[in-house]
Amino acid sequence: MAMAPAVFTKDSTQFFAYSGWRQFLLDDQFNLLPPCTELAELAGLVPALLEHTPLLNLFDLANQDKLRPLLIQLGSGYLQTIPSLALMLQTGHHLKPIELMFYPLPEADPPAVYIGFMRLLPSAIETFLEEPRTRHIRQKNKQLETVAQLSRRIAAILDLDTLLNYAVQSLSQDFEYKFTSIFLIDTTETHITLKAASNINVKALSPNFSSLTIDHDTVIGRVAAAVEPMLVNHIAQSGYEPLGYLPVETQSELAVPLVLGGQILGVLDVQSDLPNKYSSDDLFLLQTIADQLAVAIENARLFEERDRRMAELGAFNQIGAVISGSHDLNVMLPNILGRVNALFQVEGVSLMLLENDELRFAVAVGPGSENITSFTLKPGQGIAWSVVETGQTIRVDNVAMDSRHFSEIDAAIDFKTRSLLAVPVQIHGKILGVMEAINRQDGRPFSRDDEVTLEFIASSVAIAIENARLFSQTQNHIEQLAGLLEASRIINTLDLQDILNTIVQRVGALLKAEYTSVYLGGNENQPIRETASYSTGPVSHEPVPVYQYGEGTVGWTFKHRQPLRINDVAQDDRFVHFSPRSQLITNLIAIPLIVKNEAIGVLEVANKVGGGAFTTEDEALLSAFASQAAVAIYNARLFNETNQRLAEVSTLYTFADQMTKVIDLDQVSRSTVTILRHALDCSGCSLFLQENVDNHDTLILKACSGWHEGKENSSAIAVLTKLAEGLAEKLQPIHVPDLLNEIGSDRLNLSSASNNLTADSLPIRSVMIVPLIVKDHLLGALAIDDHEPNVFGPAEGRLLTITAAQISTAIENIRLYANLEQRAIELEAALEEVQEANRLKSEFVQNVSHELRTPLTFIRAYIELILEGELGDLSPVIKEKLELISQKTFAVIRLVEDIVSMQKIESGHLRFDLISPDQLITQAIEGATASAAKFDIQLVAVSPPDLPPLLVDVDRVGQVFDNLIGNAIKFSRPDSEIRIAAELDGETVKFSVQDYGAGIPPEALDRIFDKFYQAGRPVGSRQYKGSGLGLAIVKQIVEAHQGRVAVESQLNQGSTFFFWLPLTQNNGHEPE
Repeated sequence: MAMAPAVFTKDSTQFFAYSGWRQFLLDDQFNLLPPCTELAELAGLVPALLEHTPLLNLFDLANQDKLRPLLIQLGSGYLQTIPSLALMLQTGHHLKPIELMFYPLPEADPPAVYIGFMRLLPSAIETFLEEPRTRHIRQKNKQLETVAQLSRRIAAILDLDTLLNYAVQSLSQDFEYKFTSIFLIDTTETHITLKAASNINVKALSPNFSSLTIDHDTVIGRVAAAVEPMLVNHIAQSGYEPLGYLPVETQSELAVPLVLGGQILGVLDVQSDLPNKYSSDDLFLLQTIADQLAVAIENARLFEERDRRMAELGAFNQIGAVISGSHDLNVMLPNILGRVNALFQVEGVSLMLLENDELRFAVAVGPGSENITSFTLKPGQGIAWSVVETGQTIRVDNVAMDSRHFSEIDAAIDFKTRSLLAVPVQIHGKILGVMEAINRQDGRPFSRDDEVTLEFIASSVAIAIENARLFSQTQNHIEQLAGLLEASRIINTLDLQDILNTIVQRVGALLKAEYTSVYLGGNENQPIRETASYSTGPVSHEPVPVYQYGEGTVGWTFKHRQPLRINDVAQDDRFVHFSPRSQLITNLIAIPLIVKNEAIGVLEVANKVGGGAFTTEDEALLSAFASQAAVAIYNARLFNETNQRLAEVSTLYTFADQMTKVIDLDQVSRSTVTILRHALDCSGCSLFLQENVDNHDTLILKACSGWHEGKENSSAIAVLTKLAEGLAEKLQPIHVPDLLNEIGSDRLNLSSASNNLTADSLPIRSVMIVPLIVKDHLLGALAIDDHEPNVFGPAEGRLLTITAAQISTAIENIRLYANLEQRAIELEAALEEVQEANRLKSEFVQNVSHELRTPLTFIRAYIELILEGELGDLSPVIKEKLELISQKTFAVIRLVEDIVSMQKIESGHLRFDLISPDQLITQAIEGATASAAKFDIQLVAVSPPDLPPLLVDVDRVGQVFDNLIGNAIKFSRPDSEIRIAAELDGETVKFSVQDYGAGIPPEALDRIFDKFYQAGRPVGSRQYKGSGLGLAIVKQIVEAHQGRVAVESQLNQGSTFFFWLPLTQNNGHEPE
């Protein structure tokens, strides 16, 4: 028979007194017992609610399921079960509630039996819960390290396609995302286009797959539209359309937006053929990568970058001068931090040094800095300790949301930290301390560029600190150290070759070595070349040493970024004999040149003079100098790159200036090749354009500059043309480091005639060709070449690519201009034909009108005589017919008069006189009173007497009033009124004729002033057929006076016609 849960009272707590705060008791209703109110408050329960609050509701069901097997195992050795209790496990700074249920003890059993169990239980549970959490943290840290490596690599890639393809492949390989895609927003901003995908040939996809509408039909479209990440672990149940280009059916999908500066650039998407594949950790990881990728994609604002780099360069030089000018850290560090504070425009900068497993504030700049130096941080305290533990930079945009922040310092100095950038101060992987920049003054968060800059400065500070420590520890090597500092001072220049030559000379003298060399390299795919050497031993003429990544002592040092000291090279298989000189080497030291945790080269010395061995002191001395040399080399490279960028900008500006001023294709082509050849200092530059020859697209040499001027039919030009033709299929740049090595190769597919070319007969060795493309259509090719091999690199490729884009646009614009010019000529001829036709039409209408007026007048006169009985009495039938003939004759006469009126207006036959608006209205009403009286319609004038006079053709304006008032009478109801008004409206007088008749249909309002247009007669209007010219004449007369017309109308409520005439001084006419 099962036993009921026991009810524990206050006295029962004595049983568990030894367990302390980690536990509290429950009654049989799972309510918290009174002795445990402190713990309940920690759990968030208000004391007033403790008495009857079930604690079970606070606990995580998932943890219950995890703990039950463990508790069964722990309690299996006991004959009786354990009373009901609840544990509060601590995780970091947080309490984790776990609910445990057991049956009560028999009253006879002593509680001491379970003392050991109760002491073991909390520790066992805590270990059980912490182990997977620790594994998760390690996995996450590893992922973040990989993200950091990926971020550094993509930041160095300047070509967009290369960047995107590298990103998707890295995500697939490093993060095991099986299907990774990158979509970018196209220029229409309505579609998003697939640009790169793992395991997919993007270029082979149809537009139906590669271009998506920015909407909510697909996950990617929705992310692009909402600019929010989205995780879907059951695509089939979500209602979103699958993309369809993957070889498997998508089950899970995670997409995050690529956003920079509030502007969405595209979407990073991963998919899996398994359901429930992705979690919030994947979302966080992918969003982190997306943020870095967006920055790499944008990579613009060159001028701002130049200015910032120049400012940084100046600050670096100043800091370098401070470092090289003093060895007293108490003087040097405040000076450096002050310059950092000015460079970053922040509220505070601090430097903490790691001493005896504690971080001590060595120096600080900013509010309360005099008090902050008394603080020390113990392990686990503050964000700085996270930097020490990870060895990585930490940037926090909102410190208030980061639990790692050590707020006691802020409270002590009355300062509020909002954002923080903390970088490790380290040298050769050894953490010396942490440098922090706090609160940008402009309120913006710290950027990736800020990280890079502060890391560089921290590296210099680390060098300074290490040098100072070495200085104090090596008083017995004062002569060597003095020479080291002198060399450091000398290399503090921006001329790279001078720096390299100074390094090898000073190092050889300091270490008394026979051979000294500096090798520089890039990444693992680039060779490591000797760039400077110095020798006091036997010298032989031999090729420049070149190592591959990981090859020989130089390659090994570069790869592992660790010093290498070998005192017997014959016993070390890492040493390779590459030349006759290497046969003479017996011992060596190789030191990596590292800047910002990246190897840029190797400094190597060989053969101690006198046959001695290199010591650890020699290694330490060379390492210290290598750190300074690496900074100097990096600065010089940065300076050279900045100058190169400035030269590129200048060249591009010249191109842009030429493109905007010149519209002649031949002149643009010649200018392009001439400017580009001089800017790149190469042997030749050629421009090819694709033209249709015998119904085939063929590349034709359009312009050239350099050695091949006048040699357009040479074999080298034929080779260039053949290479350029290879662009037609792939539309990708071609780079040939040494053309001689490619003759006859399948890669370039040169003709057999080219195989006879040799180094002596071939005038070009290095070739780089980029396509001229507009809207995916090949226009031609732009090529540069040089007599020497291996001349062109990424910088030349970048400038050539940008220039190709500009010249492509210019060529397209020139061709469009030529087409437009031809079209303009054709349109001008057509216009002249139309104008001549209009003139002939007007002349014909005028002649016909004049010819009709005289006979029509006679006809009407005789009809009126007959109707008046002058020619005898008429029968009623004849009189009715004659009256109908009279009406029709009058209509034709009116039509002829309207046509003649329009003809006179078009010909400009107007006579201008001064007249007041009030007079115009009075005359108009007098002329229409009789017609209005027939229908009992009253004409009302509304016009202020003090309106300024107008300079108008009185007869024509009167005709305007006649037509408008006549129309109003026709369509007004009997016993109504028509209002004729005038008022001042700015620099014009506004006239209006308002009736309360049948109105005009809405669909007729836009055409009411057109010639011969007659709106449908509304119900209730008098049937009257006009010529359809009355309102057209109104508009023509008003516009001839520099005025305008308008109408407002509602069916069955009436119409109001407006026209505006300018005041006398504004119409451009003089009274006659």
